[in-house]
Amino acid sequence: MGTERKVESRNVIVKISDGSIIAGQVNLKGADEHADRISDLLVKGQGGFLVVYNASDMKVSGEEVSVVILNKAHILWVIPDDGRRS
Repeated sequence: MGTERKVESRNVIVKISDGSIIAGQVNLKGADEHADRISDLLVKGQGGFLVVYNASDMKVSGEEVSVVILNKAHILWVIPDDGRRS
């Protein structure tokens, strides 16, 4: 049997350098990394990429996609999205 991976999802909104805004989820407990906060993935994370899954309204060449792998060098900001809005 395969090894089960733990998933601890956090909702995020990400803006990248081309002006795109991506809403989706990140996993704090990935295969190679275990973060306590979203900022840990960005600052302390080993890889140069951030995986956003369950992305909403994302289209690439007219096709709907749900997983986006972002180069951290192109991320302008990330907002944790806990669903609370004023």
